[in-house]
Amino acid sequence: MTRVSRGLDRIRVTFDEPGLLANAGLLLVATLGVTNLYRALDLTPGQPESRLSFEPAFTTVVGIEKPFGPRGGFALGAQARIVGPYAVSGVPNGGETLVDAFLRAKLAPWTVATIRAQNLGNERYAPIAGYPAPGRTLQFELSTR
Repeated sequence: MTRVSRGLDRIRVTFDEPGLLANAGLLLVATLGVTNLYRALDLTPGQPESRLSFEPAFTTVVGIEKPFGPRGGFALGAQARIVGPYAVSGVPNGGETLVDAFLRAKLAPWTVATIRAQNLGNERYAPIAGYPAPGRTLQFELSTR
């Protein structure tokens, strides 16, 4: 099944066709998201309307995930976020590409352990001017539902 959802300047397409992997008992879910902020305007009173200079025009997210099966077990996935070029206070930024991955294990019917690696390429970037993001990070999470 292919689902398309559309919001204001945002389209997300989710493909969850088992395809050739169905015989192996695997289901992969691929996602593609594109956000266009080109129309985001600076509406500061007394100033001419202009595009927000500190927001990238395009951000794209591509991901693939193997969700939990009917008996639990393991889930894993990865996603890449591609952020287009933008300027902060007149200083150009070439954008960035960030790759994240995770592995989840269902320990009990209501308990999930997750290991998440973010920014696998150790990309140096600052989502807010003057506040650089950490490099490669590894997170452990235990959740109950």
